[in-house]
Amino acid sequence: MGIALVLEFAPPEVQKQINSITKTCEVLPAQMTQLVTDNQIVVGQLKKVGQDVSALEKTLNDVSDLVEILDGGCGNLLKMFQALVDLFVPAFLCVIFILYGFYTTQAFCCAAGGCCEDNVKRREAQESGVKYSATKSADVELESMAAP
Repeated sequence: MGIALVLEFAPPEVQKQINSITKTCEVLPAQMTQLVTDNQIVVGQLKKVGQDVSALEKTLNDVSDLVEILDGGCGNLLKMFQALVDLFVPAFLCVIFILYGFYTTQAFCCAAGGCCEDNVKRREAQESGVKYSATKSADVELESMAAP
């Protein structure tokens, strides 16, 4: 819940960090992909003119694999930010609804006269046929303790 709220309504310092991460993940993979593509073209040109480019091709293939990993990782990181919001906002609303349900249940119980201690004692007294008064029962208890 807190994560989603921080991501959506972050203080300026936190928002600055989040923007830095998202901008880096949006720009860096595209730049690296362009760099690898440009170098593949250069290596292809060198190969056409008869240069030995086997070491360059191996290095370029390794870098290409790293760029694919970077692109996938950044894509997943950007999806994670949205997924956290999508996950925790409904959970936060569920907590609010549960608290509201608890409040309304208590309100209905008290309105029906079923949850207060005096109401419970009164109901028990009525079922047993004894007249009940909240103040008189306290007085009776005090008198019975005072009598020797």
